[in-house]
Amino acid sequence: MDYIRSINKQHATITLGFYPDVTLAQACEQRKGIRALLAERVALFSSIT
Repeated sequence: MDYIRSINKQHATITLGFYPDVTLAQACEQRKGIRALLAERVALFSSIT
């Protein structure tokens, strides 16, 4: 999942896992949670990427 960091305006990528370890349904749920955090302007740290 790509997003733009609000602090430095740089593109960043968050990986949700590798198939088949993470199912499509799990990835969709993770993406939904990450988008909610981004909407609240929570800083995602590079350790997540």
